[in-house]
Amino acid sequence: MYRLNVRDHFMIAHGLHSEIFGPVRRIHGASYVIDVGFQLDAMSVTLYESHLSWTGCEDKS
Repeated sequence: MYRLNVRDHFMIAHGLHSEIFGPVRRIHGASYVIDVGFQLDAMSVTLYESHLSWTGCEDKS
């Protein structure tokens, strides 16, 4: 039996161009971190752990 753990991250950002969105129209986004664990047996692959976390961010200008 083997175990494989993977951690990766990605960032997203976007803005809305219409005045009707108020302060949300400025650029804002989030950073995500994902942790995934797999267990590898002779006859199967099992997902035994997963976790997604995020942190929001906003352009204050």
